[in-house]
Amino acid sequence: MMVRDRPEELLKQLKQHQLNHSKEYYLHLRSADRDGRLEKMTL
Repeated sequence: MMVRDRPEELLKQLKQHQLNHSKEYYLHLRSADRDGRLEKMTL
């Protein structure tokens, strides 16, 4: 579990999402989730 075992990594990832916050970023992540690319992404 990332929250319990790797909180620093979680915060780093959340900050990246905050920095990239935009409609285009959201649509990119949504399409990655729908076409299977999101499952292949690693932290």
